[in-house]
Amino acid sequence: MNPPPPRDFTVSKTGPRTAYVAWLPPTFPYGILVSYNLTFTAISSADSSSRSIILRASFQTYNLTGLNVGNSYRFSIAVNNNVGTSEMVDFPDTLVFPETAPPATDHRITSSNAVSPTGRSVTISLSNEMFSQEYGPILEYAVLVAELAYGADNTGTITDAIPPERTWASVQGLSRWLPYRASREGYNPFINVSNRKRRQATATFIDYAVGSDRSCDPTTENVYCNGPLKTYSTYAFAVRAYGADGTYTDTLWSDPISTGFDVMWFIYPLIALIIITLLILIVFCCVWRGCCGNPSRNSMYEDKTALVQVVQPEEPVPAQAKENPYEMTTVMQSTTSRPIAVNRFAQHVARLSANNNKLFSQEYASLQSKGASESRKVSKYPENMAKNRYRNILPNDNHRVQLQNSMDGSDYINASFLSGRNKDNEYIATQGPLPNTVSDFWQMVWEQQTAAIVMVTNLVENARVKSEQYWPNDNSQLTFNDVTVTHINTVTKPSWTIRTLELEKNGETRVLHHYHFRSWGDHGVPSTPDPMLFFVRTFQEMQTSIAGPVVVHCSAGVGRSGTFVTLDILLRSLDQGEQFLDVYGTVANMRESRCYMVQTEDQYIFIHQVLLKAIQNPNQHPSSSMMKRNNRPDDDDLRIDNEMFE
Repeated sequence: MNPPPPRDFTVSKTGPRTAYVAWLPPTFPYGILVSYNLTFTAISSADSSSRSIILRASFQTYNLTGLNVGNSYRFSIAVNNNVGTSEMVDFPDTLVFPETAPPATDHRITSSNAVSPTGRSVTISLSNEMFSQEYGPILEYAVLVAELAYGADNTGTITDAIPPERTWASVQGLSRWLPYRASREGYNPFINVSNRKRRQATATFIDYAVGSDRSCDPTTENVYCNGPLKTYSTYAFAVRAYGADGTYTDTLWSDPISTGFDVMWFIYPLIALIIITLLILIVFCCVWRGCCGNPSRNSMYEDKTALVQVVQPEEPVPAQAKENPYEMTTVMQSTTSRPIAVNRFAQHVARLSANNNKLFSQEYASLQSKGASESRKVSKYPENMAKNRYRNILPNDNHRVQLQNSMDGSDYINASFLSGRNKDNEYIATQGPLPNTVSDFWQMVWEQQTAAIVMVTNLVENARVKSEQYWPNDNSQLTFNDVTVTHINTVTKPSWTIRTLELEKNGETRVLHHYHFRSWGDHGVPSTPDPMLFFVRTFQEMQTSIAGPVVVHCSAGVGRSGTFVTLDILLRSLDQGEQFLDVYGTVANMRESRCYMVQTEDQYIFIHQVLLKAIQNPNQHPSSSMMKRNNRPDDDDLRIDNEMFE
C-alpha cells in the first residue's frame, strides 16, 4: 500500500536565494522507502513555475539553492515506497525572497591618481562590475570618503562608516573628517546600463571627481554634497550599493591617496612674473630703439617729452589706483587687496561674469584659505558647545566678543568683532540667537552700547528654525536677566521691517533700531539687487551716529551677514567719493576675523551686482527728508522715494 506522508516538514530561509528543508520519514512506511519528491512553486506574477527534485530515501534535509529574488515560494514534499507515492505535505507558510543588497564583493576602488591642480579633488574610477546583481537591481550608489592620518599607508583605522551616512558639511568642524558620503541622494550612474549588457558582462567605467563641487554650503548638514577635500591630506574611498529593500553592501576601501598643495598659488605668481618680464622687455626695446635707432624715423627720439611721459609720469599712479588689479600684482599690491576703479567697475563685472562666471569662481576660490589657520579653541570648550548653532561656524579666539559678568560665569558668545571703514570693531557678526543664548545676546548688545541690530534672516526658513525670536511683539515687553526690552514701534515695507525698541537696565534707558530684511532665503540670493540696495541705504540714512558696534546676524552669522557688512562698507566708500572699490580685500579682511564671511560664490557675485546698481543709479536713494523724531520713526519717517524697487 502507499506510504503515509513525511512528518515534521519545515522550510527556513538561509540566504537571499537559499533555503533549508528538513523532514522525518513516516513512522510506518508500509514497505521499503525509495525516494522523496520535493516540490517548490514560485507564486509571483512574473514567475509561476514549479520545480520538483527527487531525493534518495536516506535524505532527511536538503539545502535548496538558486531561488529567484523578487519571488515568493510554496513548498511541499511526498515520499515514495516500493508500492506507490504518499499524499503531498505542504509547508504552511509562503517564503518571500525579496530583492536585496548585492552579495559581498572584493572589489577595491581605484584612483587614476588624478589629483586636481588645486589639491582639493581626487578622481576615482567606478564600474558596473563593482557588485553582482544576482540579488536584484542596485537602486543607488553612495561614494564614501574617509580621511586618514596624513601619509598613512593602510586603511585599517576606518571603522566608522555605518548609516546614516554623514554629509560633507557635518564633518567640517572636525580636525580629522570622519567617513562621510560625497555623492548626492539617489546617485546611480549605471541606471541606463541594459540587462543585455549585464548578461554579457560588458563593463562600463566612469570617473567620479570627489571634491569637485565648490558651491557646497558648510552649514547645511542634512544635504549630501561633494564638497572640496583638504590639501595636504590623505583619504580613502569606497562605494556603497543599496538594494531595493534599503540594505547595502560596501566595496573594499581604496589604497590611501594624498592630496598635495594648490598649484594655482604657484601658477598665478608665475604668470604675473612672465607678464612683468615681458613688460620690462617691451619698455627696454622701446628705450633702446629711441636711443640707438634712426633719429629721423623715431618720433620718440624727436619728442623727448613724450618719452619721459611714457617711462616716468609726472604724477606716479599709486598701486591701489591701477585700473587692472591683476597686472603686476606681486610687485604692486598685497594679495588681499584688489581695488577696482569705479569708472571701470562695470567692465570688471562683465569680465568676471563671462564664460559662466569663470573668473568669479576663480577669484572666490582664492578666498577659501583666508582665516583658515585662526585658533578657535574657546568655542570648542565643552561648556560652550551648546551655545553654537552650527558646530563648524565658530568665532576666532582673537576677535571674539567677550561677555562681562555673565550669570553663568562664562564670557562666551558666538560673535565676532569686524573692522569697518571708519574704525576697528565697527560691527559684530553673530549667529541667530538660540533659546539658551537670547539673554547672552541682549547682554552683549547692552555692554557694547549697540544702537542698531541688522537681521538678514527669517525666524523659520524651509521648515527649519534659523533664529529664536529675541524681541517682544508690538506694544509689549520682555525681560532677559536684568535687561528689559520694550517694543515701541514697527514700520513694515514689502522687503523689510524696522522696529524701534527701548532697552532698560538699572534705571538707564536706551533706544535701539532693529532692521529686519525679510526677502532673502537661506539659499541663493535675491533675484534683483534693488531691495537690498535700498535696505542698506535706509539703514545708512537712519544711523547717522552710532555709539557702539552694529550687531549683524543671519542664521550662522557669516553668509548674508558678511554680504550686508561688505555692502555697507563699500557703499559708504562710494558715497564719500572714493574712486576705487575693493570687494576682494574687504571680504578677505573679514575672513581674518570670522570664518566663512560671504559664504557662497553667489553671494560674492551678488555684492558686485548691488554695487554696480549703485554706481549706475547714483541718485536712487531713500528720501533725503527721512528724519527721526525722538528716535522713534513712523511711516512718514521711513517713506522711500523709489518704493518700486522693493
